[in-house]
Amino acid sequence: MSGSKLLTVLLYGLLFAGCGGTGSELVEAPKIEPPQTFSNAGETWVLISAMEKMDEEALTKFFEIHSDYQGSTDFEGPPTMYVAGTEDRRFYWLRGSDDATAWSCVHLKDGSFQISEGSGNPFSK
Repeated sequence: MSGSKLLTVLLYGLLFAGCGGTGSELVEAPKIEPPQTFSNAGETWVLISAMEKMDEEALTKFFEIHSDYQGSTDFEGPPTMYVAGTEDRRFYWLRGSDDATAWSCVHLKDGSFQISEGSGNPFSK
């Protein structure tokens, strides 16, 4: 299976993985509007509207390496993606409401993945 097809399958699987269960609590979509740019640790991050093949390949590689994150509700649906420079990328997944937004981030830098998570607005730090 090609990398983009595998990523598509993984993203759809992640999107629908949380559909089972009791359904006792509906989680609203986050109210945070991702900015066009933000600064963090001296870098300016720019919002990208669509992933390219290399971005899909990077996420596919991440989920292959970190298979324990496959199916996690923390990574449901397509991510919001930012770039700084040519190869430094961040993929954000936002969930919850404006009162209690949680986020997960996969950061690709120098060929290595870093995972971070938190609550609140990840773009205002």
